[in-house]
Amino acid sequence: MQNLESLVANSRYTDTLKANGQIRPIWILLVDGGPDENPRHLKNIKVYCQLFKKFDLDYLSVRTYAPGQSKYNPVERGMATLSEKLAGVTLPIDHFRKHLDSQGKVTNPELAAQNFQYAEEILCNLWSHDSIFRKYVDTQYVGTFTNPFKNLHFEDMEKEKAEELKRQEKQKQKNVKKKNEKLALFESFVP
Repeated sequence: MQNLESLVANSRYTDTLKANGQIRPIWILLVDGGPDENPRHLKNIKVYCQLFKKFDLDYLSVRTYAPGQSKYNPVERGMATLSEKLAGVTLPIDHFRKHLDSQGKVTNPELAAQNFQYAEEILCNLWSHDSIFRKYVDTQYVGTFTNPFKNLHFEDMEKEKAEELKRQEKQKQKNVKKKNEKLALFESFVP
C-alpha cells in the first residue's frame, strides 16, 4: 500500500493514475500472488479495502495468475530482469561495522539497520539505471517498516466481535447443558 501511495503522489505517474487532477476511479491491479499481496489473505483484503476507501475508488479488482502460470505474468517477467542485474553483485553487509557475531546472530540492531539501509540504497541506485520492457524503474529506499494493519479499523468491527463473543457464550452454555444432561442420565442409572 505504501508503494501505491507513493506512486499516486509522484508526478511522474500523474498521466497514468489521474484524470483532471483526480485519482482515476477504476483500478485493476495485477499482483504476483505472493503472501504479501495475495487477495485471498484476510490481511491483504483489509489493506485493499483501506486503499479503496482512501483513494475513493468506484471499482477495485485485484487479479493474480493461476499457480504455475507465472511465466506469463508480466510482473514476474519484469522482476526476472531486475534479478539478472544482481548476478555477480556483492552487497556490503558491514559498511558501518560488523553487526553479526560468529554464529550469524545480530549483536547490534541499530548498526544492522544502518548496514541494511546502505545495501538497499545501493540496490535502488543499481535498479534505477535500468528499465523493464522500456519502462522506467522507480526505486527508492522506503525506510523503517511500518505495519499497514496498525490502527486499522472498519465500521461494525466492534459489533462483529460482540456477536462472535455472544455466539461463543451460547455454545459454551449448550456444552455445559449437554454435559449436565449426560451426567444426570448417568446418575439415574447408578444406584
